[in-house]
Amino acid sequence: MPELTSDLMLKDYLPHIKACRHPALPEWWGNSDRPHLLLVSPDVVGSTMAGPGLRYANLALTLQSEADVVLAAPTGSESASAHVPLVLYAEDDTHDLRRAAEQAEVVLLTAPSLARFPFLAPSRVRLVGDLYDPFFVENLHLYQEQPAGDQEALHRQAMGVAASLLRRGDFFICGSERQRDFWLGMLSSEGRLSPRTTAADPTLRGLIDVVGMGLSPRAPRASRVLRGVHPAFGNDNPIVLWGGGLWDWLDPLTLVRAWPRVLAQRPLARLVFLGARHPNPRVPVPRMAEQVRRAAQETGELERSIYFLDWLPREAYEGLLLEANVGAVLHPQHLETHLALRTRVFDFIWARLPVLISDGDVMSELVRAHQVGEVVPGGDDAATAEALLRLFDRPRVDCAHDFDALHAGLQWERVVAPLRRYVAEGRPAPDRDVSGRASGGGVSLLRARLARGRFILRTEGLASLVHRAARHVRWRLSR
Repeated sequence: MPELTSDLMLKDYLPHIKACRHPALPEWWGNSDRPHLLLVSPDVVGSTMAGPGLRYANLALTLQSEADVVLAAPTGSESASAHVPLVLYAEDDTHDLRRAAEQAEVVLLTAPSLARFPFLAPSRVRLVGDLYDPFFVENLHLYQEQPAGDQEALHRQAMGVAASLLRRGDFFICGSERQRDFWLGMLSSEGRLSPRTTAADPTLRGLIDVVGMGLSPRAPRASRVLRGVHPAFGNDNPIVLWGGGLWDWLDPLTLVRAWPRVLAQRPLARLVFLGARHPNPRVPVPRMAEQVRRAAQETGELERSIYFLDWLPREAYEGLLLEANVGAVLHPQHLETHLALRTRVFDFIWARLPVLISDGDVMSELVRAHQVGEVVPGGDDAATAEALLRLFDRPRVDCAHDFDALHAGLQWERVVAPLRRYVAEGRPAPDRDVSGRASGGGVSLLRARLARGRFILRTEGLASLVHRAARHVRWRLSR
């Protein structure tokens, strides 16, 4: 089977791509009896991608052996997985997306995609909700400089978007067991943990399961990106790579503050920040990107030992992963960290690149358990500098085999197993009514009290029921 992960190679796959505006929809789906699966990526896919695009491109490729897959992505996307048709959409151009949805049997999407395009969820479709990104938690940081009233309104709107998917979905996937616990609570609040769902599956794995990020079975491809190309990067310069977005909920500032301590011991060290500008032009430059550049300038090391790059094409990014000595991602302690699944750390693991990471998320637990890097307290400049120096002292080649167990457990083929089973064998959720909406809540108070009374009568007898009723009447009269 063709390969794809954080290693999409446009030159390898472009000949197989089928672009939008196909004359006949059956050509997209094929003539087999396999399920027709539509994946709706919330972000661009192509030679330059962020985490969401990578996720959907990989899901499309990995699932094509079990289903006839169509991948939908925003206008500006350049390519999709080998042999997987690509449908382009925009806010004002949903023609092809609608046509694909008309013949889909299973649709996988995020809550914001459902809110933008409600026609993707007709009652006949088995809807899979992708919950790997708890976006409304990120939004708490994204909007924190807005007026308080606007923050509240935006948060309520985002929670409503999430709730719509939680009420409608037949099956859900999330990024980790920690996320699953969080989303089980959210599903419970929407009435989805009901007698019908638990009777069908006491584990509730048939309602929500873990499908995180995965790794390609092949190794990254080497290429010259900085070493021997940029005059400041030679073979003797240790490179620390911040390999993704400079989002407002992360903490690259601690890395910059720690940098002078590192240079005092390793004056040839270089710090490289990627993600100064998102590959999707619709995504604005984060405030944090500007703050980090300003902090680097204040140290006097901007363009001397600290460098900023825009998002690289995947082929070049692979080369940079191999050139670096350490992959870094730091974050404060807050709810987003607790629930996060950092795509860039999967890239580091795939490239067998030692990781510097703050404590508190599921990826730091993996790094610590498998001893593939250093875990530091959030916001600790001194600990960050000391950890970097320790990582510099251990050559990459000496710790390459420490990644073996992670590579074995995080292959995409293994990661997608719960989703593969649902696509092949799953059914509409047992608590879904004929209109397509989940029938969780909405029980009248009178009906609930009558059901409670019948339960007491059956289990405790008439005397207990009379006693409880009399006590309740006395309590009501005393109010």
